[in-house]
Amino acid sequence: MLMKSFDPDIRVLCRLAEAFSNAISLKKTHLHLASRLRWDLFNKYIEWLCANNYVLTDGNTYCLTSSGKEMFAKCLEFNVYLYGQRRT
Repeated sequence: MLMKSFDPDIRVLCRLAEAFSNAISLKKTHLHLASRLRWDLFNKYIEWLCANNYVLTDGNTYCLTSSGKEMFAKCLEFNVYLYGQRRT
């Protein structure tokens, strides 16, 4: 289910990418802390990531799919292009 009204922020996606770069799978709480968002907004990101097949979950633990790894790598690359360094 594609969320049409949600437009993710590249900076938040980069913060999540940084969190995943240090672990194969993460608990929802860890991702929430890494996102630095309110819980309700964080849940929109999680729903968007799941709906677009970027992450898989068993309910509490999340892991990247191959398309998720590719998307996060491109986000980080674009972030470096914009800011000249890894800054999130």
